Amino acid sequence: MTTTVPATAIVAPRATLGDLAASVAELPPRYPEAGPRVQHGAFLALMGHAELSTPRAWWMTSERDATIQYLVLEDTGRARVRTGRALCVETLPRLERCESDRIAR
Repeated sequence: MTTTVPATAIVAPRATLGDLAASVAELPPRYPEAGPRVQHGAFLALMGHAELSTPRAWWMTSERDATIQYLVLEDTGRARVRTGRALCVETLPRLERCESDRIAR
């Protein structure tokens, strides 16, 4: 049996891989304990696993089961342990800013 997962639009469709790399490069100094989860968050952002729910909350689709979603709240800077999903949520607004800056030029 084959399961078809509907494609989810990338939140910032005009963001480039360079934008993603620049956004992700800013995270390890801020969250040194995150390690490879920074790259995992970038992967989730790139693959469109997130959909904005409210200005500070995102629905994240599970990588393993497209029927499972997590509600991830934007971090207020108090969390000590970072997850790939939380880092994705931090990366997406940065990508959207890159996109809006490019459009404004």
